[in-house]
Amino acid sequence: MKILLFSLLFIGSCLPVFSFDGNWMEFSHDQGDSLIGSDSTKFQHRNLLTPTGRAMERRQFEWQNQYVFLINQFNVGVTDRVSASATVLAFPEIFGNELLFGYLLQSSYVFTPRKSPYQLKFTGFFGKLPDAYSSFYGFLTSHSIGNKVNNLTLGIGYAGLVDGPQYEGEFAGGVVYTLGGNVETGPKGTLFLDNILVGEELYGSLGVRAKLRKFYFEIGLFYLVDFPYKDLGVLPMLGFGSNVLGKK
Repeated sequence: MKILLFSLLFIGSCLPVFSFDGNWMEFSHDQGDSLIGSDSTKFQHRNLLTPTGRAMERRQFEWQNQYVFLINQFNVGVTDRVSASATVLAFPEIFGNELLFGYLLQSSYVFTPRKSPYQLKFTGFFGKLPDAYSSFYGFLTSHSIGNKVNNLTLGIGYAGLVDGPQYEGEFAGGVVYTLGGNVETGPKGTLFLDNILVGEELYGSLGVRAKLRKFYFEIGLFYLVDFPYKDLGVLPMLGFGSNVLGKK
């Protein structure tokens, strides 16, 4: 069942830096939004896998890959407020030779002005889990504060399984929470944190994103915390892709 819950990540301590008087110490939101053309602005719409409250640019296109083609996501900015994405999940069966496939379709709309330090995004999603018979659906509201390069996001929404196996004590539908952030370390580097709480299990990632021209690399750790059983699982994470800024 854990592989089913882990798939919900793909729908869905890095705090913005404040001074004591409430102003930005390093970047104001106006400064961050003025960095058009900077590599940092390319990733304003997501942490690692979960969305932020910020929008993609119109005609912006992104290909995101995790675990060497096992997870491929394609994001596109339709307008300055509307974006859409499609994800293909491929998981090898542990005790067999079969490759299981799943998919995720989602669309997002940003409600608040682009230059506001607070951004609100609504995301609806639907997909099929890589178990051949279960599908999932739901929505997520993402609330971000900060700018394009340094931001913190809190998300809350609902996710449910359709036609999935029902096991006593397992998650079949309910509220999900996300918490993520991005902090720029330089013109070509970003630290990211991404978490999603599903039932009594926390799925997360912590890592570094490095950019080189139109390509980028992501390296870090995936982790799972099972609160009832007090278990902690950690896996290395490797990702790469391409991101092209939109045209005005």
